[in-house]
This record gives sequence, structure tokens and C-alpha cells, in this order.
Amino acid sequence: MDNYNSRAERSCHCQSPVGFFAETLAAVREQIEVGSMPPQDKALASEIALIITELILLSPESDVSIGRDKLSASLVTEIYKRLNGDHVRAVIHRFRKANYKITHTKAYLRTALYNSVFELEAQTENEVAVDMPYLYEGGA
Repeated sequence: MDNYNSRAERSCHCQSPVGFFAETLAAVREQIEVGSMPPQDKALASEIALIITELILLSPESDVSIGRDKLSASLVTEIYKRLNGDHVRAVIHRFRKANYKITHTKAYLRTALYNSVFELEAQTENEVAVDMPYLYEGGA
């Protein structure tokens, strides 16, 4: 995940901001596996890559809203470094399942991405326990 960090450090002095953004975006797209997303998810995964890239390029001291909390951009970036395609697919899945109007889509996705790093394994365990309780019956 430090792909974009090392590339960014090497190129930040000699590239325009647009080139720097494009290079960081390419690294993020690779990190979250946009190219291997199902066709129906690629457009939304590409938007998510833009959201992640924008956040990464914020000043580290900037405040970012995650849910109702204000966190430093540097902290959120460290958490976003842990994202992969599974996290993004889970966020897309939950986004599509929402049965209410999401009025601040970008804020919703930023928060969902951040939370997915902490919740993906637990959510998967819960889904398996609900869908296949026999796997958990009589266990240790």
C-alpha cells in the first residue's frame, strides 16, 4: 500500500499537481483492485478511488469528517492504506442495499471506507453465522 507514498515522494518535486494526482490515483486504483471489479462495480469503484486519492493528497493536518467525528487527514490516510478490493466491494454492496436516500454520498462513502477496515472480518463472520448456523453449533 505504500506504493503511492514512495512514488509520490520521488515525483513530487518534479511533477505538476495534475501529474501527481494522476500517479496517486493510479496507485490507489491498483490497491483497491478496480481493474478486477465486476463490470457493474467498476464505475462506483472508480469514484471511490477518486475519493481516496483526494483524501491522501490533503494536508496531513487537515480535518476530515468521518461520521460525526473530525479526524486528521493523516490518521484517515493511515487507515485507508489498509483498504483492498474486498473492503471496497463490501462498501459498494452496503451502498446498494441502503433503502434510504443518501444525501451526502461522498461523506457516506468516506465514512463507510474508514469503518470497513475495522468491520469487514466481523461482518463476514456475522453473515456466515446467520446464513450457516450449523457451522457454529457444537463448536468450541
